[in-house]
Amino acid sequence: MTERILNRKIYQAGAVIFKDGDSANDAYLIESGTVEVVRKSGSAEVVLARLTRGEIFGEMALIDGKPRTASVRAVDAVTCVLISQSEFRRKLDAADPLLRRLLQIFVGQIRARTDAAVPRTPASPSPVVAEPVVTH
Repeated sequence: MTERILNRKIYQAGAVIFKDGDSANDAYLIESGTVEVVRKSGSAEVVLARLTRGEIFGEMALIDGKPRTASVRAVDAVTCVLISQSEFRRKLDAADPLLRRLLQIFVGQIRARTDAAVPRTPASPSPVVAEPVVTH
């Protein structure tokens, strides 16, 4: 049996893990701590989701090859297992073609709903409130 070495990374509270619009190299599995998925809309910042132990983020950009849809920052000290793009792609390529297509459709729907709920265009100075639209 081949043993894989897991690449772990620790982020301190407040650290930005990636930014909206960045290209993707990894997905992240949270081992400990909490992150916030955020997006700017005008001058407001909207928290789309809070994720914690056992949840994954950053996978959408690996599925569809598009830039990140939001920024992610550590709320407290966070330890993540990084899943490389090549490892993610290897697992995705081994999946049933129907499941791969469903994932692509779901990612497209999540991107469209996020854009509709929290547009990147300038907004009024009042705070923007949105229900979480990003899932793990």
